[in-house]
Amino acid sequence: MSRDGVSARHWVALAVLCATVAVSARADATGAAAASASAAASTAPPPGAPPLSVHAQPIFGVDGAVGFGWQDFVVTIDNPTPSQQKGTVELRSHVSTYAVDRDSFAAKAPFAVAATRSVTLRLPMRSRTDQVPQLTLRVTDDHGREIVAMPVTPNMAVQPTLVDIDDPSRLGIVLRGWPATVTYSVTPSYGYYTYAPTTAPMTIAVAAPTFDATTGDPILPTRAAAYSGVTAVLVHSDLLARLEAEPKDALLDWVAGGGTLAIVIARPEDLHGPEITKLAGTGVTTGPVNPALSSILAVPKPSTGAGGLFPTGAGTGYGGIRWDSSDDAPSPYQFIRSSPTIAPSAGGPGRALDGKLVGFAGGHLEPSGYGASATYGRGAVHLLAFDPTEAPGVDDVWVQSRIVDMLNKSWDRRAAVVFPAGANARNATYAYYGGGPGKTDDVRRALDPNENFRPALGFAAILLVLYSILVGPVNFLRAKNRGKPLRPLLLAPAFSATAFGAIVLMGLGVKGWRGRTRHLSLAETGSGQSRAAITRFRGFYTSETRSLTISASDRTSVLDVLSSDSVMDDKALVRVDRDGFSLDNITSLPWQTLVVRENGFVDLKGPVTITTTASSTDVKNGTGATLLDVLVWVPADGVRYFASIKNGDTVSATTGKLVENAATRRTTAAGTFTVHPFDPSTVAAMLASKDGDRITKTWSPMTTVAGDAVDWFPDDEDVVLAEVEGGERVKTDNGLPVENDRMLLRVVSKK
Repeated sequence: MSRDGVSARHWVALAVLCATVAVSARADATGAAAASASAAASTAPPPGAPPLSVHAQPIFGVDGAVGFGWQDFVVTIDNPTPSQQKGTVELRSHVSTYAVDRDSFAAKAPFAVAATRSVTLRLPMRSRTDQVPQLTLRVTDDHGREIVAMPVTPNMAVQPTLVDIDDPSRLGIVLRGWPATVTYSVTPSYGYYTYAPTTAPMTIAVAAPTFDATTGDPILPTRAAAYSGVTAVLVHSDLLARLEAEPKDALLDWVAGGGTLAIVIARPEDLHGPEITKLAGTGVTTGPVNPALSSILAVPKPSTGAGGLFPTGAGTGYGGIRWDSSDDAPSPYQFIRSSPTIAPSAGGPGRALDGKLVGFAGGHLEPSGYGASATYGRGAVHLLAFDPTEAPGVDDVWVQSRIVDMLNKSWDRRAAVVFPAGANARNATYAYYGGGPGKTDDVRRALDPNENFRPALGFAAILLVLYSILVGPVNFLRAKNRGKPLRPLLLAPAFSATAFGAIVLMGLGVKGWRGRTRHLSLAETGSGQSRAAITRFRGFYTSETRSLTISASDRTSVLDVLSSDSVMDDKALVRVDRDGFSLDNITSLPWQTLVVRENGFVDLKGPVTITTTASSTDVKNGTGATLLDVLVWVPADGVRYFASIKNGDTVSATTGKLVENAATRRTTAAGTFTVHPFDPSTVAAMLASKDGDRITKTWSPMTTVAGDAVDWFPDDEDVVLAEVEGGERVKTDNGLPVENDRMLLRVVSKK
């Protein structure tokens, strides 16, 4: 019995255990289902909310003063839903004056974001007016339904801007708002009756990019044009080395087009990396510190008062308060004192920098006031002798004033660049009188086949006069003499048909049977370098009404409509995709010309090298093509002319014909900066009429569209101007044959 009783108790215990497990399992399943439902509820957007979260800002933040030109906006789209979302992002700009939309522009890009993920897009925007545009960001799904519409605020201030690629940027704390001492200006001040070429007071802006939370890399432009409002960029060499290919190429292209790049060497091996080698040449190593640095005085930041900026003597601020430039204690704050102090190093580097400055040598580096510097294309590269982003450099007044000096000089260096990457033409006087930022008529005429129709119009007029004489007096006089008064009624239709057919055939012969394009471009680079910034003007001329989609020449280029007789539905639309830029919504009209401006870069087959010695300046042509109508500017001498320089040949400037003396070159003011415009007619007057007319016809469109505020012949740089025979040798453009392709070249070498 006990045996049977024990067995029964065991069976009861086993049954209770099974029931307990079953209840627990059911409870776990219920809890898991509840947790899953809770997770789904947290992923799904709340009722009535848009399925996507959208954030947009300028690529360098709201502190980046980008002025008027191209800039990028970063659009981040978060998808909290459990399914993939697709659609289109549109950024639209317009400026309204007197209820008229003067400057409409739109950029579109497709997007696809996976479930519970985010995606980042870069959308370009161009502004070329004297007013801040109104920007609207609109996101639609793949069915065209609007998801989000929101305003976007750009910073359109025109001022020297430093982009510090550092996370976080400490340099902005001490430099932001520092008064700029620049002389070059494209926005001069005007009196009520007179024009006063003065430079408006400006302060320095410091901006920084956003860093990707996943990769830790900065989000930078993928096209050089987006740096158009940036004066200088500061980056550490290790960060420069790890940038992705597109942002890195865009940054280096911007430097080649006239930008300034300051590099802090973080690792010794970076000196031999491809980036430093490309920018500063091979064989760059550490070397002795430039001894001239210790003699450069610090310039403390002037204080500000209620009435504005009051720069005073070195070390003295408003109200008798002094900055103490000798205080080297590491601190994010600037020390001030109420009594004078004496800097132990005569206002040079502070004590905390003793033994911390570094030097560089090799490549084509030269000692400079910032460490060692080199030219790259039309830009400048500085290997800094100090680190301005970390203590003690960021707290040292001397270091701060060195960065400010670099920004001031970088701003003024832009005067000698004809077309800075992505920037607008510079013609302040013309813009003031309402004509826009550059005269485009000459470029349009150079690309418009209708300009060739003027002789035909004269011939048509003569033909009509002859027709009126033949069908009238001559016809009736002959009929009267022959006694056949009805004969004119038979001959008049024949004369009319003949005249009409002749005029139609002549018009078709001049205008052409089909559409075609013409190209005019200017490539600009430094001596001995093949990578050149290029500004193309592409004229499209069609024989019928057709819809045009104009694509950029390559992924590095940006497009904009310069002049148009065509119809643009809702203005020109820039579409951005994997293949690059394209202009949509353009309907061409028969026998009308559309001119598109394109900013980009091109690789020449070889460089033009300018070699200067104490006795001569030599020019070697390595472009792979003959240079035509070559003009060589040598400071202290003048402009010399050569009819041509064949590929591989070297000429001495002194053997050319002097067509403009250095002492008689034209000068004008851009702000308080003296520039030397290029007047082709002055050069043409010293040549034979045929050669002079050709140079005037070749260069006048380019000089007028560039504007007045360009220093074509600087005091300290040799310059070569020429036309490249055969141009870029492009045969077709967006399905239309290229009728005329002309490329001009400007090469500059530091003396």
